[in-house]
Amino acid sequence: MNKKKTNFFIYGLLAMILLVLIFFILIINDESSNVIKYQELNASVKIGNYVGINLDTDKLHFGTVTKSGYGERGITINSDEDGYVYITSQGNMANWLYISNKSNLTIVKNSSVTIEFFLVPKDNAKEGIYEGVVRFYILKEKPDSFVDILLKGKPLKFVDPDKIILPAVYINITRPENQTNNSG
Repeated sequence: MNKKKTNFFIYGLLAMILLVLIFFILIINDESSNVIKYQELNASVKIGNYVGINLDTDKLHFGTVTKSGYGERGITINSDEDGYVYITSQGNMANWLYISNKSNLTIVKNSSVTIEFFLVPKDNAKEGIYEGVVRFYILKEKPDSFVDILLKGKPLKFVDPDKIILPAVYINITRPENQTNNSG
């Protein structure tokens, strides 16, 4: 009698665990089915006391940037379906990376969009090499907070490129962290 209760308990527990797993798999698959296309691109920048350009396309290279300067780079994204471009970043340079608020994040079937990236190091950045990963998602629907949880990384903030002013050319400096987030 005791053995029957133990077996019943074990089978019941296994059935409950299986049902919970199936439930979570269905929810995750339903939400991640919003992702049409996904791609990762490594990113790098060197903080130095001079400006250097790196035109290689194997990464999102920003070359060498001074602490008081910024780097700019464009990426073209192609899609064979209508969708919304959603971008996240991770790494020790992720907080310095912004998207131009003039970038079109809606893509039309069989077309491309160009996303302008700006890398603006903090004033206290130390000289050295910084790296990260930028993830590009093309989604069927505009992202919401639940999608934000499922997609890896920190969503990128928007910046107005007209507000980034090179200190070597102009005296007045406006930095993106003082701008409002226009990502809606």
